[in-house]
Amino acid sequence: LFETPLNDLQQRYLRVLSRSSQTLLDLLNSLLDFSSLESGKTKIEAIEFDLHTVLEKVVDLSAVRAHEKNLDLSLDIDLKTPLAVTGDPVRLQQVLNNLLSNAIKFTSVGEVRLTVKPISLPSGALSIHFAVSDTGIGIRQEALGKVFESFVQADTSTRRQYGGSGLGLTISKELVALMGGDLKVSSEFGVGSQFDFSLPLVPEAQVTQTLGERAKLFDLRGHTAFFVGPMTPSMQQASELIQACGGVTEARLQAVDLACDKTFVLISPLADDSLIQFLPERVSENTRVICLIQTILPATRMKTYLGLGVTEFVMSPLKPLEFLQTIAKREAKVSEVETLLGQSDEASLDETVAHSSKLRVLVVDDSTENRDLVALFLGKETDLALSYAADGSQAVHKVQTEKFDLVLTDIQMPVMDGIEELVAIREWEEAKHLPKLPIVAITADSRPEARLNLARLGFEEILIKPIRKVQLIETLARYRYDQDPRPRPNELD
Repeated sequence: LFETPLNDLQQRYLRVLSRSSQTLLDLLNSLLDFSSLESGKTKIEAIEFDLHTVLEKVVDLSAVRAHEKNLDLSLDIDLKTPLAVTGDPVRLQQVLNNLLSNAIKFTSVGEVRLTVKPISLPSGALSIHFAVSDTGIGIRQEALGKVFESFVQADTSTRRQYGGSGLGLTISKELVALMGGDLKVSSEFGVGSQFDFSLPLVPEAQVTQTLGERAKLFDLRGHTAFFVGPMTPSMQQASELIQACGGVTEARLQAVDLACDKTFVLISPLADDSLIQFLPERVSENTRVICLIQTILPATRMKTYLGLGVTEFVMSPLKPLEFLQTIAKREAKVSEVETLLGQSDEASLDETVAHSSKLRVLVVDDSTENRDLVALFLGKETDLALSYAADGSQAVHKVQTEKFDLVLTDIQMPVMDGIEELVAIREWEEAKHLPKLPIVAITADSRPEARLNLARLGFEEILIKPIRKVQLIETLARYRYDQDPRPRPNELD
């Protein structure tokens, strides 16, 4: 309805209806979580999982909202943090998502940071400490004791300005307690807040590789990385990771001319565009130029940057292992767009650039109305190539014969449901030795145990109906710069 011609008054009424219905839905979901906790029905798992995968998913989920507010969102993981831990990954992600969402909501200027570090225990086991800090409005000292109470916010003005049910922190504290920790808060009014907790995630007998030990496998000895522009938290983290791999780092705010003999040049997301314009004159053809970006760039601007010598883009917040895999490649990843820059036919170039930069999305739903709704929401997005299937069986056939970057699938469908579809695609990928295609579940079942089950089955994310346009856009944005170089089916033979 928002996409149709409306006068100002109609738009105003529609916005009120939309916000009110979303508030009611959020409250209902929070009440379901709270009820499950109060009745003692919430169960905590103790399974081994990849901690860094969970952390990367958490910051990906929050990145779009942070960037919309021009906030610097960063993930700061201590190099001694183990990769594999034992606990409940779904509940941990739920708590961190809630804390980051709160931090972003109550911060207008500055940064939001998730800090993770290990703490040695006398028994020889490890506890992992998590802290979410922000430069937001803060909490008055007299209100600190009430922030974890049910249906309570710091003060009435906060509820009026920011909304919310007052259950999020209550649920988070209960979940942390069930996992063996204690969620605490420290804050200074007008300066910011920090919520932190520690969880016993590494038993004494568990031996696991740390982030620093993994980093040493990306041998960068003899290589120098040159940092151009303001040193944001992501730039600082990139510098520490390169040094952990044996590389040397140098930083200059403006002096691009000093980058001529360096292996890598990293451009700050806050660097002035004029610095990038000097790149062709200052760097050699063998220099890797990596641009850190905070927001999705239009295809035309990407083409301009590539033409000026940028070889790769890395989205912030920086994800350590993903960044190391990028930086440690012996040769720059030459994209289809970059290869095409040498073509003389400008019209053909523009057309192919637009096509090659599209995110290929398969939408699977047995309801024609639901497919039409997605088409209405996303039809005007020029960087998307949408395809549709009416059930899981059709989806499996399309995945095996066409190339996609992402699948959005309903769960309840005739012929083959979304879970059977996921299993069939994973079996085919394993047989063909293909990387996993991201598959996102769309369901009307908002019960915590239902979401937990879908996450355990292997869905990348779970979206709850009714789907909102902004929710779809945010989900797609998380995969926009993470397209897997999956070979086309006809390239497998």
